[in-house]
Amino acid sequence: MSYSKSEKTQAKLLEATAFLLRTKGYNAMGLSDIIRESGIPKGSLYHHFPKGKDELSAAAISHSGKQMLVSLKQLIDKSGTLIEGLYAFFDYYINQLEDSGFAKGCPLATVSLETASGVPLVQHACKQAFDDIQDLLQQNLQKNGAGRKKAEQLATLAVASFEGSLLLSKARNETTPIRLMRDQLSEQLEPYSLKGLP
Repeated sequence: MSYSKSEKTQAKLLEATAFLLRTKGYNAMGLSDIIRESGIPKGSLYHHFPKGKDELSAAAISHSGKQMLVSLKQLIDKSGTLIEGLYAFFDYYINQLEDSGFAKGCPLATVSLETASGVPLVQHACKQAFDDIQDLLQQNLQKNGAGRKKAEQLATLAVASFEGSLLLSKARNETTPIRLMRDQLSEQLEPYSLKGLP
């Protein structure tokens, strides 16, 4: 197997697993689902991820977390301010909810709820992904005048508001909660949203 083919196989496995984690959750997802969704044989799955479901799920969570981080940073950079970037980030997930009939939520939240106490490898990947997003927001807030403690508090508020409102919107099958949090968060962050990250 060539290196490029191996990379493509691994990418297919990560994308398929990320999709299933997002739509079905960790407990409802089996290896047979991953094999069917990715089109990758079981032997290849274990070649790339010898520890099976836990290792693959952790890698898929890390992959999704990095995608979210890059997307958020690009939106902040493109819009020029933290508020506008976060607003666009919220809007992306509002569209995802509505377009999928509320099947697609955050790639991290559902899995975090399921694995917080029982699957350390996956829990650690969720924690790291959330920490990275919070760090990006905290850095931006500090660059725009918030003290370290205030920036940390506001970054935690932003992540918790996003995740909580997304979960509530999924549970209610309507986007009022996430729209409300998007608007409320914009007000909270306005004093520290002069520009994006350099």
